[in-house]
Order: sequence, then C-alpha cells, then structure tokens
Amino acid sequence: MAAKKARKRAYIPPTVEVVNRKERTTSAPRVQRTQAARGGKAGARAQYEYPKPSFRRTAKRLPIYFVLIFALQYWFAGQDSRGFDTQERLIFAAGSAAFVTALFAPFMHIMDKFAYNRYLRKTGQQPTADTKS
Repeated sequence: MAAKKARKRAYIPPTVEVVNRKERTTSAPRVQRTQAARGGKAGARAQYEYPKPSFRRTAKRLPIYFVLIFALQYWFAGQDSRGFDTQERLIFAAGSAAFVTALFAPFMHIMDKFAYNRYLRKTGQQPTADTKS
C-alpha cells in the first residue's frame, strides 16, 4: 500500500514545469485564472451580514420546533403503558408540544441575541442597547 502511494506521489506530468518535489507545478497560471473568474481579489467573498435578532425571526422558527416536539411527544405517548388511543395521543402531544414550545421561545430569542453580540464583537462592531443582554 505504501509503495502504491509513493508511486502516485512520484508521478510528474510531462507537460508541466517542475518547481520542486512538494510543489510540482507553478501556481501563477492557476491563481490568475481563478482571479479572473471571480472578478476580484483571490479568495474574496461577499461579506456575510448576520441578521439582527427579533421576535419576528424567533416566531418564524417556532412552528418547526412545535412540529418536532409534537412528533416526539406523539411517539412517546404511544410507547406509554397506559394505552392512549389515537385521539388522546394527539391531544396530549399537541398540548405538551405547545407548552414546551411556549417555554422555549424566550430562550431561543436570548440565544439569538448572544450569537448576534458574539458576531458583532468578532467583527469589531459595538452591540446596540437593544441587543445587549
């Protein structure tokens, strides 16, 4: 196995200029092609703007968590030895999922604020008064 890897490493294409053993090709043509394709600096990427935390953003994500918690509660209610029928399982799962989702919403918003403030500190910006927690 080691001999096979050594043979692969030793292969040098015949049409490429050899610089040294570790860097077999010159990197200038490749960098020029990628810079031209991107239309800017090498490795340049659009600046990501972290969305500001809001209750509206939190409320948009709550239905997803409700459905996940509902599915888990429905499944766990079926595993129970009390023997819920289907309608009781649905009512129990919906009620407990709504309760857990309502408890979880403020914590989700607080975590958004913490993540946003960390992003601001990382980029060298100052957190505003409404995002401080």
